[in-house]
Amino acid sequence: LSRSGTPNGLTRQDSNIAPSHIFDSVTLPPDTFASPNLPAFNLRQPSPSATSLNGASQLEAPQTYDGLMGQNSHLRTRVSELEVINDLFRGRVGELENSEQEARREANSKREENERLKSDIETERRKVEDLQKRVAELEGEGSPARKRAKISDDNNSPERPSEPSEVPDPKPGSSNFMRP
Repeated sequence: LSRSGTPNGLTRQDSNIAPSHIFDSVTLPPDTFASPNLPAFNLRQPSPSATSLNGASQLEAPQTYDGLMGQNSHLRTRVSELEVINDLFRGRVGELENSEQEARREANSKREENERLKSDIETERRKVEDLQKRVAELEGEGSPARKRAKISDDNNSPERPSEPSEVPDPKPGSSNFMRP
């Protein structure tokens, strides 16, 4: 036996195994292992050789000059048709790429506009909160002790009364909170 465990040609074959030449004449029908769902695959076709691919097959007679010219004309026409189809596809691909880029630009501009509007809303919300705090502070300052006018240190001034006067409250709904 060899190192791989397979018998070499010099050793005698096991008597329980039939020699392979016995099966040389046995043939199976072609559809023995075929699937009923798949089409038959014929393995008996010879593979094309390099010479038959070039049109110089030994079974075919050489073509005439007129035949070659006709085939050449047909192939040129087909190439022209395929070039037109290719150009149409290229044009359509270009249109689709342009529309995709335009859609992306629009989406980006809408996203930027949305972010800008959110920022503006947040800024305005902060302003409203600041104004509400200011109103609350002013309403807190509007207590009776604070409603009196300030008295200057100079009591001899003729323009100012000697006694503090009370400032009337603004009318409800009025926006004049800063009345003297």
